[in-house]
Amino acid sequence: PEVRRLFIEDAKRYFATHPDKEKEWYSLGINDGGGWCECDACRALDVPGRTWRTGPVMSDRYYDFVTAVATEVGKEYPDRTLGLIAYWSVEAPPERIEHLPPNVAVFITQDAAQYHDAAYLRDDLNFTRRWLKVANGRLYRYDYTSLGWMVPRYYPHQMARDFRRVQQERLLLGYYT
Repeated sequence: PEVRRLFIEDAKRYFATHPDKEKEWYSLGINDGGGWCECDACRALDVPGRTWRTGPVMSDRYYDFVTAVATEVGKEYPDRTLGLIAYWSVEAPPERIEHLPPNVAVFITQDAAQYHDAAYLRDDLNFTRRWLKVANGRLYRYDYTSLGWMVPRYYPHQMARDFRRVQQERLLLGYYT
């Protein structure tokens, strides 16, 4: 509860100091270093045994937090956006939350370089479609065009196919890389 309160206060203070909408977005990004609260209340929000590609999924607890903060901030600043990057342990959409508040924008992290693998592509497309519903259409992608490999990753034809697919199916509002 204290973390939620602090984020709510900070987001409201941030928007109050930028009334001209110079800064329309506030970040609710997760800690990049890992580590999660282990109290009983937080652990009760997790879906036991749920995993996605890289390990355990902490999405339901995190998006419960996002929902609480966005709902409260949205009462005072309905025209502002709370943005977040859905990756690592919160990459998967929550199971217990059907829709995030309308003032939340989600950047899912995906790696289109892997789309040569039909199963990987199918999983990502299903995953994106689920996210599209949860994010009320406010969905973007943070694509890993490079993850620090020692050799260049160059796949323009695959990226072009992906851009066309995303546009035809209206899956994303934009890309970031």
